[in-house]
Parts: sequence; structure tokens; C-alpha cells
Amino acid sequence: MDFIAELRQTRDLSTLPVGRRVVVIGGGMTAVDAAVQARLLGAEEVALVYRGGRGRMSASAFEQDLAAARGVRIVTNAWPLRLLADGAVREVEFVRTADRPDGFEDTGETFRLPADQVFKASGQRLDGAPGGLALAGGRIRTSGAGRTSRPGVWAGGDCVADGDDLVVTAVGRGRAAAGQRQRPALRRRAGRGPAPAGPQQHRADHRPPPGAEPARDQDRQARLPDRAVVVSLMVPCEEDARKRILRHVEETGADGVELNFGCPHGMNERGMGSAVGQVPEYVEMVTRWVKAATRMPVIVKLTPNVADVRRAARAARACPVESCIAMEPLPVGAVDTRTGQVVEPCADWTTHPHNPAARAQRGPAA
Repeated sequence: MDFIAELRQTRDLSTLPVGRRVVVIGGGMTAVDAAVQARLLGAEEVALVYRGGRGRMSASAFEQDLAAARGVRIVTNAWPLRLLADGAVREVEFVRTADRPDGFEDTGETFRLPADQVFKASGQRLDGAPGGLALAGGRIRTSGAGRTSRPGVWAGGDCVADGDDLVVTAVGRGRAAAGQRQRPALRRRAGRGPAPAGPQQHRADHRPPPGAEPARDQDRQARLPDRAVVVSLMVPCEEDARKRILRHVEETGADGVELNFGCPHGMNERGMGSAVGQVPEYVEMVTRWVKAATRMPVIVKLTPNVADVRRAARAARACPVESCIAMEPLPVGAVDTRTGQVVEPCADWTTHPHNPAARAQRGPAA
């Protein structure tokens, strides 16, 4: 977690210490993220080692395939025994395991992997109940919008029993909790008295209730004839999920749809945003799904976190799409989807200082 936090917040990726032979121990989203980022930052060899088989890894199949596509070697059914060092770590010794219905069995067979940097990403747990909070399954027990057993204390994120491991979900929980805390005061100010007794449900999103008609601005085109509404989508990398959301988008009367292959905000672990945009093959696959499912114009938003944005643009063009746009800090004027050429480039992106890959290549691990 410390490595990922430093990676996300540093301004100069070339200053991050990355070994040449990196071993990551774990099988979750954080482990995959650490392994992939170490590879992108210049590590020559990266091994992701998990104690069970691939089917037991908490990382999604999409993330596992993405790691393999990035050159990460996935080693399964191996348990770490010890680090071998001579002033600094040089090897990690593992024992082979076998999957059993009730866990894992030590086979007694050992092997070693060379390593000059080792990351432990095998999960976290809550040690004790802070402030006397009630726990459930080793996590904080909550009800409603995150209410804990202690009055005035709410919790959200993956520290709660039914919490998700996404920042956006935790933020949504926080918003719901804030609304629940403010409701009694707002009712008093409005002269409506106390809130009704019993549990109150607060919707943290803006989706209509089941059976309700989708919101549709009937007179928008009359009021704003020179404006268009484009819906930006960041949906799991599943064809059925894309088709379902497209039906709802079309019902709203939107003029077009944008495929968000650029945003890194907590969605990579779910196969969304820049996790798709960094792989041209995924860009083409998902774009073809969407083009086959809708007649609306499709815009592809490209990620700047690649060495050559033209590869993703060409993949989108092959579908074809109506337009491509690029997120900052990509220093280009535009991409012509008919030719795949960058129009009026501002700089050579392969060596531009804003390019993480270029910075990593100049770093000590290059």
C-alpha cells in the first residue's frame, strides 16, 4: 500500500526506487497494481506469487490478464518461506502448495526466485475495534448508510463488513452518512420536527427507483438547439454491462456517448478507465461492443499514460468511431481518426517530461 500511495502522489516517477527483479507476494488488486506499475517503471523481471490457484485470486480475471499482457509472470500455488539476503535481499524461497477444499496444503517442494525488491501485498486486517466499535467478520459492523454501534460514528470503505474496496464507493458511503447526519437538523430548521422513527434509507446515487421512467429532457433541443449532451461511460469491461447501460443512455435522449478509457480514479482494479485505454486490443474490443449495440455517435477518450497514444487511436479508428479526444497532460492538438495521425503535435510524447513511461526510462532502473 505504501508503494502504491507513493506512486500515485509523486510528481516525478523517475525518483521512485524500483528494482530490476521484483517479486510481489499476493493475489489481490493491490498486488496486481504493484506488479504492473513496477514493470511499467522499468523493472526487467516481475513475478506475482500467490499461495493458491488463479481461480482463488481475489484479483479479477481481467486484471490477471492485464498483468500478463504487461509482462508480469504469475506464479501460483506457492507460499513464501524466507528471504535470502547479503546486506540486501537477493532471493525469495517458496514452497509449493496444493489447493484443498478447506485451504492449502504444503507439498514440501521448494524453489527460489531472484529478487532485489520484494513487495508484500497479501491483504490487511483490522486489529482490534477502535473506540469500542462492534465488529463482524473482523471488520466494522454497520447498518443503513454506515451507522456503527457507537452513536455519532459512521464508517465506510473496505474496513466495514459489507464494504467495497473502491475509493468511489467509500466516498459515496461518506456522502450518504453525511446526509443521514444532517437530516434531523434540516428537519428542525424547516419546522417539521424529528425524523420518523425506524431505519431510514438514503440513496447514495441518483438512479430512479425500479419501474420509474428514465429522466428525459423533452425540451432541451428546443431550448438549446446548438448544444449536444454526451454521456461519459466508465463501465466494467463486460459486453453485457455495456449493452445494459447503453439502453438507459439512449432512453434519456442523449446525443452521443463517450467511452472513458482515460480516468485512473480508482477504477483500474475493475477493468475500467485507463486500465482499458492502456491496451489497444482492449480499446478496439470494447469499442466494437458499443458500436454494435448503439447507433449514437461514439467518442473515445484516450489515456495519456502510454508511450504512444496513436496505437490506441488506430485501434478505435478500426471500429470506426466518430471522434477521439485526449486527456491532459497529453501534449497534442488532436488525433485524426481517419489517418491515425497526430494533428499539430506540441511535443514528442515518447520523450515528453509528462509521460510516466519516459520518466521511468530515465530513472535508475532503466
